[in-house]
Amino acid sequence: MADFCPTCAAVNALMLARGFSQAESSLVSNSSPVRRADKKVKKTVKRGATTASKKLSKALKTINAKARKKNGDFKKGYTQSRIMRDAQRLARRL
Repeated sequence: MADFCPTCAAVNALMLARGFSQAESSLVSNSSPVRRADKKVKKTVKRGATTASKKLSKALKTINAKARKKNGDFKKGYTQSRIMRDAQRLARRL
């Protein structure tokens, strides 16, 4: 199998557990209907940014704007760790 397909691996493991031979289980688990089912499942699974990551992103933009000079350097007293710490604190309050 060239690329990893979790559905194919699960079907293969189930067939092996039920006593099918390796050749039979590989033939069925890597078939086009199983691959199509895997693609369908991947499309329906919700992906993307969570509420927490959206809040952190907004907080990082705010704190970065406060902590940077016009040329992009840090203002006095700011480090990357302070920016992250302040942003996480702000994100909890949002």
